[in-house]
Amino acid sequence: VGEDGRRILSFSLSDKVLKAGVMAAESDELKDSVKAFADQSKLAASKAFSRVLFSASNARSEAVADMGKQIAARLAWTLSGVKPSIEIESAHSMAVKSVEGAMSKNDGKKKESAAELLSFVESHPLVSSCLTFDMTPNISSQAVHPKEDGGQPNSPASSLSLRVLNE
Repeated sequence: VGEDGRRILSFSLSDKVLKAGVMAAESDELKDSVKAFADQSKLAASKAFSRVLFSASNARSEAVADMGKQIAARLAWTLSGVKPSIEIESAHSMAVKSVEGAMSKNDGKKKESAAELLSFVESHPLVSSCLTFDMTPNISSQAVHPKEDGGQPNSPASSLSLRVLNE
């Protein structure tokens, strides 16, 4: 604990996790045990991400909510290729459907742009989930607590979408 009463926060990465990550990045053909470990790690990361996202959305303190959204935004970009958990799958589905709808309505260059966007949404599913999280009715209604003064729960300056775009 520091002089200001705050605790130092540190993270560590085990050698086993680091080795599995390096092997996954370098090799397309993984042993079954390494593949199972990588899949379990992605599942755990997805569930942990959802918990961070919901904790930030349900925080009563603006400072805690803002910090949680910063963490979620950074994690979304860091965890590329990790599928969203069941809790936030509807946000990702909404992003995919929106892009597919744009592809079907447009042609030529706009269709190519939409195809590139769809590729991005599929390669960064947590990022697309964050961008649509606040607009997904069944998620945002579970994750929002109004302030005591009756105002909006989160100011636009601290929205999750802006945090993700700023990363």
